Amino acid sequence: MDFDTTGMNVLQGVGARFVNGKGEPYMKKYDPEYGDHARMNRLSAGMACEVILGNGPIYYDFSTFTKETLAYFQKTLPIMYLAFERAGYIRDGSIKKKVPWGSANMGNVGYGGGLRINTRCETDLKGLFAAGDATCGPASGVEGFCAYAIPFATTSGAISGTAAAEYISDAADKALDQEEIRRFMEELRRPLGRANGVEPDAVVLRVQELLFPLEIYIVRHEKRLQQSLDAICGLRDEVVPLLKAYDPHYLRMGLEAANMVRCGELFLRAALARKESRGSHLREDYPAIDNETWLKWIILSEGEKGGIEVTTEEIPVDRYPARPDRNRTMHPIAKVMEGKWGYGNPTR
Repeated sequence: MDFDTTGMNVLQGVGARFVNGKGEPYMKKYDPEYGDHARMNRLSAGMACEVILGNGPIYYDFSTFTKETLAYFQKTLPIMYLAFERAGYIRDGSIKKKVPWGSANMGNVGYGGGLRINTRCETDLKGLFAAGDATCGPASGVEGFCAYAIPFATTSGAISGTAAAEYISDAADKALDQEEIRRFMEELRRPLGRANGVEPDAVVLRVQELLFPLEIYIVRHEKRLQQSLDAICGLRDEVVPLLKAYDPHYLRMGLEAANMVRCGELFLRAALARKESRGSHLREDYPAIDNETWLKWIILSEGEKGGIEVTTEEIPVDRYPARPDRNRTMHPIAKVMEGKWGYGNPTR
């Protein structure tokens, strides 16, 4: 079971904590300052490392909860409380002492990805505007329902909408290119005319298998990342062109599956390019936070023949009031796991 950080913070504030399969609280090892109140990426990494060390599974411990605590839980987080009831963890006014727990993908939020925009929410593609979590705006680095993500979503939504309207009104040629529309629609509908092919669900499942194992998504190594990238590129070239759709509903699913393959390729190429550990990006083969050479953004753009071009751009830290030291330090989790990753076999 997993919920967003807001619900977790409320429960932890009244006594819930993470424990491993031995019943031991463990997060202070991975985040001495915040422990169970660490950011989601640190919590996820802590869970993964405990499993690697043979200390799984992970539980959320409610052994300190009283009837008063449970009533507070029901009042403040009614939907989450109902989910616990339906799962059988809450019965007759009492909560199970330990609930199995697992990390979940937080999506784009908090991982610093997205489209680059200017102060008008314009992207590098003329006429394309972006807002909220689709961007590399101030919401990047923020997790869950918090003080920054919601205001940025609403503010950037208003700015991008206004800027897009102004762009349209100022455009010299407002006529639609009917031939271009015809070509796009023909390409879009191609899976509908395919009698034999691959269903979208098969592609989605394969992408999940390639991206979400902990030795790819959390604890990484160049050879494992490259193996997944090769497989993703195989899907892109050999399977996506065979996607079929029975109706418009399946067509939508097919388009989503194709986009998942593309996003998976972007994710893996960026992970391979960053040869250090930082935040939620943990590399067995590069365990240091390398501020000497890696205070950089990784830029992914379309190259020749639709390929992906990977470049880097220096972060202008000298313009910032608070500047990180230009040094190399071992990632805190790598310190704990030094010599113990358990996934050191790069062909695993």
